[in-house]
Amino acid sequence: MKSLLIISALSLSVCSAFANDNKPIKPLLGFGLTGGGETLVSTRFTNGDSASIRSGGLVSFIGGAEFRVANNFAVQTTIGYHVDRVNATNGSIRFERFPLSVTGLYSINPQVRLGLGLEHVSNPKIRGTGVAGSVSENFKSSTGLALEGEYLFNAKMGVKLRAVQHKFKSKDFNDEVDGNYFGVFGTYYF
Repeated sequence: MKSLLIISALSLSVCSAFANDNKPIKPLLGFGLTGGGETLVSTRFTNGDSASIRSGGLVSFIGGAEFRVANNFAVQTTIGYHVDRVNATNGSIRFERFPLSVTGLYSINPQVRLGLGLEHVSNPKIRGTGVAGSVSENFKSSTGLALEGEYLFNAKMGVKLRAVQHKFKSKDFNDEVDGNYFGVFGTYYF
């Protein structure tokens, strides 16, 4: 949690620096579907169906801002909530984490941008409730490399393809989990 606060403070400092230079700032919101990583837990329902929780899945919500640095270059800072979840009538299992990303974006043309950055994941954990109440593990925070490409439909809407590399190390065991993921994100710029 301390590292998330430090990175947030640094991000706000960067935001303030760009704001003081009268650079355009665009708030943004996004939603993504992700996949990848390792299977953390598999479960079978009483009707015979099964489901898995993966370290790279499944849904991500982000919010943040973009700072125009030059004509062809911008920096995006986002914070989000990334979760993979299985629900049943008698319990649930959830793997959740809170990513903070800083990405530099280079515009190839007015519609296409390529990005490179870092994503810091704070407080990744898996928890179960009900009959899955014994499922519980905390992981150490992780920082990984992020690559992305974005297509802008117009000045307000875009779609991103994003690949991120992560390794999650258990706080309690000597385990390491591959948390790499690939995702498709829709973004809206205000």
